[in-house]
Amino acid sequence: MKRFIGLFVATIAASALPLSAAGASAAPKPADYQPGCEQAYQGGKALFDPLITNAKPLTSAIEKGFCGENRHS
Repeated sequence: MKRFIGLFVATIAASALPLSAAGASAAPKPADYQPGCEQAYQGGKALFDPLITNAKPLTSAIEKGFCGENRHS
């Protein structure tokens, strides 16, 4: 009976390990820069640059909140 329980536990563990490893994928981190943010910045660069220069603490917080990280502010 002990052998059966040991084999049963070992079989479950052996089948669960590959499933958990296969399910572990690289999920996007919150700090990843959102793709639309770069396009928005490049499109409105003439507007954003003076704003970033004059209100850097505010624009840094906004960019980090919406885009995930600070690239331009």
